[in-house]
Amino acid sequence: MKGLLALVLVLVLGWLGATWYVGMRAEEMVRSEVSNLSLLPGRDDIVLDVVRYDRGLFSSEADTCLVIQGDLAALAGGADLTGTLCMNSTIYHGPLIFADGVALGLAATRDAFDVSALPPSGKAVLEEIFKGRAPLEGRSFYGFDGSLTATLEMPPVDVESPMGKLELKQFSVDMVRPSANSYPLNSYLTIKGFHADSPKGAISLDSLSGSMDVVAMLDDEVPLTNVNLASKGFSYIQDGLTLLAFDAILQGNSQDKGAVLNGNSGIWLENVQAPLLPIPMDSAYIGMDFEGIDKAALVRLNRITRELDQVQTAMALSAISGEGAEDINSQIERMQTLMDDMMGVMSEKLLKPGDSTLRMKMLVDLDGKRQFTFDSKARYLGLEGKNLPFHELMMLDESELNTMLDMTVHLDVADSVIPVPLLEQLQAYEAQGLVVHENDRWRGDINARGDSLIINGKATSVAEVKALIETLNPPPQGDDLSMEEMYMLELDEQ
Repeated sequence: MKGLLALVLVLVLGWLGATWYVGMRAEEMVRSEVSNLSLLPGRDDIVLDVVRYDRGLFSSEADTCLVIQGDLAALAGGADLTGTLCMNSTIYHGPLIFADGVALGLAATRDAFDVSALPPSGKAVLEEIFKGRAPLEGRSFYGFDGSLTATLEMPPVDVESPMGKLELKQFSVDMVRPSANSYPLNSYLTIKGFHADSPKGAISLDSLSGSMDVVAMLDDEVPLTNVNLASKGFSYIQDGLTLLAFDAILQGNSQDKGAVLNGNSGIWLENVQAPLLPIPMDSAYIGMDFEGIDKAALVRLNRITRELDQVQTAMALSAISGEGAEDINSQIERMQTLMDDMMGVMSEKLLKPGDSTLRMKMLVDLDGKRQFTFDSKARYLGLEGKNLPFHELMMLDESELNTMLDMTVHLDVADSVIPVPLLEQLQAYEAQGLVVHENDRWRGDINARGDSLIINGKATSVAEVKALIETLNPPPQGDDLSMEEMYMLELDEQ
């Protein structure tokens, strides 16, 4: 009997010891996660900090607050803003976690945005909007392997006033980090039942949902992403008229291909209502693909951009506060140096002659029939196969710049899309072979490289085409309107 009691005592003490140790680990983890968040890159004027952490045996209480200090605090005119925007967290310690059930893990948290320290007027507004609940609520779970699952959500909103109505049935972001590594980080966004109504108009969105994943981070600078979002029932209504409405799918990703990056993005629109657009449509697609972007150059550009942001922020704070004016000249010089570096990287490193390409495509349909097609592809060649310094690039003339690209363009437009003021001009272009009209459609195919052009299978030159277009489009005399001006005037009248 004594042996059994001793065994139970050892187990209990072991569990308590493990819980105490895990609680210590959980505090280290929470403080580390918060310290790694940067709100104002390169500056500590505004940071997130764990201002309170009360560690207990089975759970802890913590406040993570926005801390405003330095120049920003001085701008507040002596008002102490620190501690007014906080997340209150309850951290449940493992290895046995008692939070909404029992689970095995390192820790779990329940979080809520604290409005108690806000000014009374702001606090009253938030309490009315969110019916007494916290504006943001969260929960998370940390596994022993460092994995993380978390959810951040906003309570439903249903507010009506003389100025209009605001409604939101659901807003949540779910995140999964499979290991202790910062990436991959997978997230899923859900928005449902959004409606905002005011005297100026109404915007509605039935749903928006999908994944936004950061697959990897190149040199801690450039994210590799994978995005898949779908929306239903977006509409903008003014004076009872639907000015714009559609369902949409957005997809995009970037891929690490060794020394270069590739990527693509596209948006598909369905059930389109857009009476003010010049091209009638009920569905459309816009897409872009790129290949051969130098990875090291992109990382360098990101670092330059980040430092530029830091310098601009410092200059703005100095200008607002009236302090640090003596540093303004050195900051301007640093900005100029960074801009020169950026231009140099873009002109000499970012693109790979012969390998860097960009393709863009646009499709428009109506009643199941294709109304408009635009498909282009540009391949960067460099000048004689080489990149040039920025100052040399700026000195090139038009013909030399033309030799740096190999471009193809395909355009196909239905008769019903062509505005009447442009029809006569297109017919003149057709007579010269610049466009082709067949089967109730207007079509043009262009391949351009250097000064040579192939238009609809016919070889010509840039100079010849320019001269021909100038002949077909003489400048207007007196008060006469050009074809383009007539077209724009018709759009304005519509």
